[in-house]
Amino acid sequence: MIHWSKLSEPGPLGWLTVALAVGCGAQRGSLQTTTTLDASPRRAPGIAVDPAPELPAPTRVAHPEQGIVVLRAPQDPEAAREVVRGFFRAVGHGSIDELRPLVAQDAWLSAGAMAGRQKALQYWETRLSRLDYGALGGAAVFREGELETYRAADLSALRPPRALGVVAQGDDVVVRVPITAPKYGKTRLFGDEIVFVLRPRGNRYAIVDMAEEFTLP
Repeated sequence: MIHWSKLSEPGPLGWLTVALAVGCGAQRGSLQTTTTLDASPRRAPGIAVDPAPELPAPTRVAHPEQGIVVLRAPQDPEAAREVVRGFFRAVGHGSIDELRPLVAQDAWLSAGAMAGRQKALQYWETRLSRLDYGALGGAAVFREGELETYRAADLSALRPPRALGVVAQGDDVVVRVPITAPKYGKTRLFGDEIVFVLRPRGNRYAIVDMAEEFTLP
């Protein structure tokens, strides 16, 4: 018969250690492990929300009964006036190449009863080849303070009505330029005034119509 001595008998802490070891050994076969992680993106818990409403396309005008609308801001008419200034600089240089970026390919020019209605770029190409606009030497042919600028909607509201010889629509801008120096010496280079119609093309304006009483010599 074997007798345990008090020195070799496990204490309370020892019995607890033995119990834990036996328990872990019994459960070792059912422990779930993995060597790979889920590659799908983690998503934080949240709540579903209604999607943002899709806004309608921008428009120039709207009416109260339309509900939600997006209005398009009109372009600054100063940009149209700058195109007109560039037009006269190009003419003063006698350069059709400088005119091309400013005048639309499909632009027209009404030159009066004698010359009728002409393709603007073709007319000015002929005009620059026949007349010496370079003789102006950069001299101003109009006064900045005399430029008149109108939006298309303004033309019908003019009182008294004025016949500017052009038709404008939508976001068009009309610039009337009284010519202060239509002649150089005895040669007439301009009519008494030129009226331009400028239309937004992307982020800039282009000349799409002109009116000027002028006959080529």
